[in-house]
Amino acid sequence: MKYSAKNKVNLKYSVVKQYRFRVEEEDFIIDLPFLVPNCQTEYIKIIDCELTIKGKYLWDGSSGPTFQTNACKIASLVHDALCQLIKLGFLGTTVQPCADKLYYKLCKDGGMSEIRARIRLLGLKIGSKYAVKYSKKPNKVITI
Repeated sequence: MKYSAKNKVNLKYSVVKQYRFRVEEEDFIIDLPFLVPNCQTEYIKIIDCELTIKGKYLWDGSSGPTFQTNACKIASLVHDALCQLIKLGFLGTTVQPCADKLYYKLCKDGGMSEIRARIRLLGLKIGSKYAVKYSKKPNKVITI
């Protein structure tokens, strides 16, 4: 299922305990409006600026003191996937402002009001710098 501003698709997801949501489609695909290198993980891949998020991908929705409305589901899915690629080192931290602006645009595309979308964008600008800054060290792998 490919999303675009002209072809707004429904996102099929489920609510799960450990995170908040799980993609229940085969793939969710969106063209990124900025240049990024090709990369791939188990659930996320970018080829020629086309972001594919595979089914069963887990994400935690929008962060902060906010409601998880339908207007922000696609925005939070795409933003969380991009932030995960930044944290894993596949994308540079210079992509963060682009990801934040895309979140804002997708919230608006989802029907969110201008003021709510701007407030969320401000929250991202404050919170994402902290999140990326303190997640640069990879997790320690323990073998027993």
